[in-house]
Amino acid sequence: MNGLRNMSFNGDHDSATDSIKIQTSPISLLLAGIGVIYFVGLFNHGLIPSMEPRFAEVVTEMIAQGQYLVPTKNGIPYVEYPPLLYWLGIIGKTVGLPIEAAVRLPCYLAFILWIVLLAKLQGLLKFPHPKIALPLIGAASPAVLWHFFTAQTDALLIVGVGLAFLGFAEIRMSSPNSGSQWAAWWRLWGGIALAVLAKGPVGIACTMPPMGLELILAAWFSAETGKSIFRAVGLTWSMGLRVKPIRGLILITVLILPWYLISGIQESWDFIRAVIIYQNVERYTTGFDHLQPWWYYFGSVLAGFFPISFLIPAGIWFCARRRADFGPRLALIWGLWTFMFFSISMSKQGKYILPSAPAFLLLGFYGLEGLRNQGRALRWRGWVVQWSASVLFVWGLVVVVAMPALSERFSKEDEYVQIRAAMASQPGDLFHFGWPRSLSLFYLGAPMEYVRSSRELYQKISAREISAGSYILVETKRIPASGATPRGRHFHPLAASPWFEQVHGAKAGSDLQLYRVLPQAHMQSPPDTPDPEIVNWRDMKFDTD
Repeated sequence: MNGLRNMSFNGDHDSATDSIKIQTSPISLLLAGIGVIYFVGLFNHGLIPSMEPRFAEVVTEMIAQGQYLVPTKNGIPYVEYPPLLYWLGIIGKTVGLPIEAAVRLPCYLAFILWIVLLAKLQGLLKFPHPKIALPLIGAASPAVLWHFFTAQTDALLIVGVGLAFLGFAEIRMSSPNSGSQWAAWWRLWGGIALAVLAKGPVGIACTMPPMGLELILAAWFSAETGKSIFRAVGLTWSMGLRVKPIRGLILITVLILPWYLISGIQESWDFIRAVIIYQNVERYTTGFDHLQPWWYYFGSVLAGFFPISFLIPAGIWFCARRRADFGPRLALIWGLWTFMFFSISMSKQGKYILPSAPAFLLLGFYGLEGLRNQGRALRWRGWVVQWSASVLFVWGLVVVVAMPALSERFSKEDEYVQIRAAMASQPGDLFHFGWPRSLSLFYLGAPMEYVRSSRELYQKISAREISAGSYILVETKRIPASGATPRGRHFHPLAASPWFEQVHGAKAGSDLQLYRVLPQAHMQSPPDTPDPEIVNWRDMKFDTD
């Protein structure tokens, strides 16, 4: 490392107690500030689409049905995520929390734990910066702030991966003769188990391969092997045994496998097939509605970890040169593995790379150490720390002051109140055009009948399976624009009399349109409609969003 290693950033103090107090109190203040902001955020705004309504609705339905094993949405099994966050939400709701707070609280607690993990990781790798630097910059990263603020399983995945790598680093940096490493072992394998219970097999993909690769490269660069492949294999094996992999795999199996087995027996093996194959393999290889170009994550890293992201290229260069050292090697392998793994995938979202957020932050820190001009490095660090503190202050104001006022913009509760009022004046059955979105289920009740296409809708009206006076709820985005060619997902033709009358949504800006079926609709012949979209076996049996 350069001259930054020999500098003191906390001043000279005669008293060790004063030194400890100065080093630790900023972290306590950071945790307290985040805790206050997010405690207020538990209760002061409505559900934020698209993730929060999903979890709120699933938890609500599981409690109502007394079904605590298989997640359920709109009355059928929901295959999007493993059950951990649903179970935690059920516990929160059972002890009396509002449903919004019940699904958010596990993610907010995960954020606090993640900040603590960053502090421990910075101390373990002995960076010559104030102890608050890495936790503060990490907590203020835009992508991190937002994805821990909204209830979603990725928060638990991120903290599980972070916990696993902290345990791995503790074992790798300890002496083979240092005694028991059980605490670190539990963090390593318990973190992997947490990641898998939160998000599925991707928890393994984000941890075990980069850890294995680190062991292989550590052996190869070791002076003990002399670049002999046989010696490198032997050293890799001996280092690998220190993490007690057999016991770890047994722990993961015991914690994870029972849910898959019992769910498959209770529900069906097609459910397990959808949870594992569709959610992981098929999405990875096809992309579905998350299809993005190969370079997508360059922008995600730049924006998501601003401003420390500008130092990541310098950090990669520094770590590549110092690859024989554990810290730089771990940051480089962890960050680049996750980046490349998800770049190869056809399905891309910015949050997918957040499990490696600590690695990208570490690369930024190593970029600071790679700056030869010591004064420039200090100025960069000071500016980034000040920026991060300012971001957290502004974010606190947004959450505490502005979020209640913004709530209606995203929760749309007032619009659903209007829809319920319109239906109450002339009661009738409600049908959703297309699969009901989670917000509609949450505010209007589930299970909700639906039709998949315009052809099915008009046929059911003509056959009197949908009676006169029934309501059809349509998302505005499913109504084709004027002059556009209608597709299978569109509501077309959008005729007025003699089929429907519009009772809500005529005003510009409405997300939903509500129509009532007129009495004379049954006497009409079904009009020409777009060919329906092909429905696969999963969508026939399960909710796949």
